Amino acid sequence: DCMEQITKISDDLAALYAEGNRRQWALFTTGFDFGVQEINEKLDAYRKDKNNFKIVSEYKNRDLDPIEQRGADLLFKEFQWNHLSERASRLKKEINELQIQLVDLQNKHRIQIGGIDYTSSQIAEILNKDPNQERRREAFLSRTQINRKLIDGGFLKLLDLRREYALACGRKDFASLKLETDELNSEMFNSFVEECSSRISVLKEKESQIAQESLNENWIEPWDFSYIKNLFCSFNSQPVDLVNFLEPLKSVFRSFGFDLDGLNITFDIFPRKNKSEWGYNFIIEPGVESRVLTNAGGQFYDYWILLHEAAHGVHYLGLDKNKKLINRGVSGMVSEGFANFFGNLAYSKEFLSEIFGQGFNEAYIAFKKLSSVSDLQAFELIQQTIFDQRLYLSEVSTMNGVEELVWQTRRELLGKEPYADEPVWGHLIHHTSVPIYLHNYFLGDVMCEKMKEVFQRRSGQHWAEDPKGFGGFWKDEVLKPSGRYPFPELFERVCGEKISIGSYLDKCLKYEE
Repeated sequence: DCMEQITKISDDLAALYAEGNRRQWALFTTGFDFGVQEINEKLDAYRKDKNNFKIVSEYKNRDLDPIEQRGADLLFKEFQWNHLSERASRLKKEINELQIQLVDLQNKHRIQIGGIDYTSSQIAEILNKDPNQERRREAFLSRTQINRKLIDGGFLKLLDLRREYALACGRKDFASLKLETDELNSEMFNSFVEECSSRISVLKEKESQIAQESLNENWIEPWDFSYIKNLFCSFNSQPVDLVNFLEPLKSVFRSFGFDLDGLNITFDIFPRKNKSEWGYNFIIEPGVESRVLTNAGGQFYDYWILLHEAAHGVHYLGLDKNKKLINRGVSGMVSEGFANFFGNLAYSKEFLSEIFGQGFNEAYIAFKKLSSVSDLQAFELIQQTIFDQRLYLSEVSTMNGVEELVWQTRRELLGKEPYADEPVWGHLIHHTSVPIYLHNYFLGDVMCEKMKEVFQRRSGQHWAEDPKGFGGFWKDEVLKPSGRYPFPELFERVCGEKISIGSYLDKCLKYEE
């Protein structure tokens, strides 16, 4: 029976994904590789199996109801990339092997200043608090140390392999290929560039206003942003006791109708040698298990990361574990938008009162100012997103070529000239581990802002006045159907309009004095 065969294929794939995610978790938390590539090869072999592909193809062409058809389409798309050519298969294997090596290099890299190793948390501490601008500049530019390591380790070869793989898949470039797998049209990003560049003068005006207010300078250098935010809101880097970190997290999620108790989430929150310095949520299996990795240094801002990563777990553990095919269609934009929403709740009155007690109102006012500065950095994220895509839209073949691409994109979107001889770019692990992913963060935020408007229009209440209602709105309108529809369609169904970022950027430019 075809349905029995499809169920078996779906179950087999889910088991392989789960094992792969467990091994990735081990690699990122300990630095030891227990066979990540081995699982990748087993997955490829399973999807390459001609009989499996025949079953999947026949299922896709059956007379199915809309939900079944969505699952069949998702499964077919996943298999089709393994039935193109031997060349494509060979390139994919080479890409996976080199990617694992480079990610491991990034995870184990530690910055050195004056012959002393620094963790990312220690660098962040300098950027947050050191009043000496030269020391902040040195700390910020120390992040360039990974650039040369990546280049020497084969990053340029990785770009070439990905470009070649896209051509072998019959696509014009790797960026278009990846965006297609996210069910997005690459052309939409052309308008995003225009939306940013048309607001350069306003962005510069706002940043100049902040620079004069905080530093008595005319502009903000990249190593000044964290320091300014700490000047405006020292609460963000205030020491906190994270021994019982789960209690305030539970309280926040509970107020929106999500219960962390009973969810199978593992937390590994403190830094150690060979552990990745980034924050991650590993979805071992939707509806079953999730694991959170952070590197908490004991400051308040650790709560933003913990809330963000825990929200990924809440989202995926709320999915029906039996709908394995549909769960493959969950958009990263929905996932990141939901996670960023909960991350930002660290600055809400309710959460701040739990951490700072009676002094929470002063903290709330300070965090509102910090948020208005952070909002301006949305332009930086879009610039990084466009740079990530342009790595594959241009023929960069040298380290100097990569650097010039950074500066060129920065000039075009932000109107800013180079800040040093060498730009900071390689420390952002996404370029290596999850290329063409950064759009998920800001498009998720765009959806989140629109959802707030829609909820207020429908209910007549501000989302903060009815958190349980807004949580239910998230759950019913977005999270549960998040695998059912491509992101642009889901956005339009919920928000009543097509995706655009103009009003979101204008909101980000509203600096509160």
